Amino acid sequence: MAPNQVGAYLDVADGVGYARSIAPAGAEKTWTLTVNSPAGEECSVRIVDTSQLPGDMAVWLTDQATGKRVDLRHAPSYSYTAREGQRRFEIEMGERDDLLQVMGVSAQSAGDGAQITFTLSAAGTATVDVLNIAGRVVRRIVADRECDAGPQTVSWNGVSDRGTRVPGGMYLVRVSAASPAGEQSHGLATMHVGR
Repeated sequence: MAPNQVGAYLDVADGVGYARSIAPAGAEKTWTLTVNSPAGEECSVRIVDTSQLPGDMAVWLTDQATGKRVDLRHAPSYSYTAREGQRRFEIEMGERDDLLQVMGVSAQSAGDGAQITFTLSAAGTATVDVLNIAGRVVRRIVADRECDAGPQTVSWNGVSDRGTRVPGGMYLVRVSAASPAGEQSHGLATMHVGR
């Protein structure tokens, strides 16, 4: 433990471990976590309460065995199957530099369908749905497509998931995006389909 830092750990009878670390302002906010568990056991690491963290802060967990990095503020947990021996993690707290946002969702009529455009502020996966005015999905145009940051364009041919042409009227376009760290964002636009 670094000088001027205080840490506490409690392992309760039900096997759930709780940790708290208190560091002075300006101190480095990186911790190492070691998990001991029998080989083959399903394990999960999560942050119990992030309500006291400022909104622009992230808590990253890096699995030293795989190199995978997740933001535990936006992912419910990190799960893995234990191997023989110890598993080491690094926990780092800092400002979010790649906040994922869906921006500028719009839909322009194009023939019997529409051209849908949106912008992602950071790389992630995008799902694009057309919904009726009651909010039910009429057509999933794109499902979990890998996208870079920047403008995106998707075409819709005016056909429902059942393969039939949708009737004319007002529809909604919903764009849902998720970052590799588990952060999610959504955008919505209206669209008129003429028949």
